[in-house]
Amino acid sequence: MDVYDHGRTDTHTLRHPGTRAPCGLVKRIKGDKAMIWSSPAEFFAMGDYGTYVWGSLGVTIAVIYIECFLLRQRRKGALTQVKHELSLDKRLLNEESS
Repeated sequence: MDVYDHGRTDTHTLRHPGTRAPCGLVKRIKGDKAMIWSSPAEFFAMGDYGTYVWGSLGVTIAVIYIECFLLRQRRKGALTQVKHELSLDKRLLNEESS
């Protein structure tokens, strides 16, 4: 719910010293330059933040891949352990019944 005061909305944020300026629809960086890419090279450069952006994406994908690999290994180990325990239980039951 908005607060109306003298025809303006949300006047509390205008008076509070810790609030930031309203954010526009187009994020501006380095002065007044908008993030609009006219070539693939500019897109991959990401306004000189490309190394950080693509590096972060690469690390995230690698960590997720490693986690999936380790999860698969743990699952295989757990299934092997359960199969081993079941075979031991069957042997013990066969020995007791004999």
